Amino acid sequence: MPQSSFSLEIKGVDAASGTFEGLAAVYGNVDLENDVILPGAFTKTLAAAKERPLLLEHRNSIGTVSLTDSTAGLVARGKLTLDSTGGKDAHALLKSGALKGLSIGYQVINHDYTGEARLLKELKLYEVSLVAVPANPQAGVTSFKTFKATEIEVKNALKIFRKEILSVFNI
Repeated sequence: MPQSSFSLEIKGVDAASGTFEGLAAVYGNVDLENDVILPGAFTKTLAAAKERPLLLEHRNSIGTVSLTDSTAGLVARGKLTLDSTGGKDAHALLKSGALKGLSIGYQVINHDYTGEARLLKELKLYEVSLVAVPANPQAGVTSFKTFKATEIEVKNALKIFRKEILSVFNI
């Protein structure tokens, strides 16, 4: 019976995907800066582009974020660049729960004032940041996806892989 050999290296069955989801901006509540973002404030900026840079604490780039509007606020789906130092650091901080706030970098295009708060009617969005303390305490990461495989799951996956390889080589 002919035999074939090949090497197989599994580098990370416990590696995280580096993706997360959350609210980058929340509508209708007064934040710590006495600002209230109104629904529709991002309509024009999202029409221009739905993807923005993802920064750490409004400083260094650590990935990208895809944005959609919802009734609650601006929904962010982020992807960390795990090959970068900043992406790795943010990933570790997210995993530990030390980093869970989201914040936005923007320019005010149109606003109004009430007695105590500034009503933000239209904003030009530049970036979304993972932050330790957001200006809006309701803005933050709601889910952080990781891939973790148990020993049984790895063994089952290897059994399936072995069966597929044997069938490819007609063994």
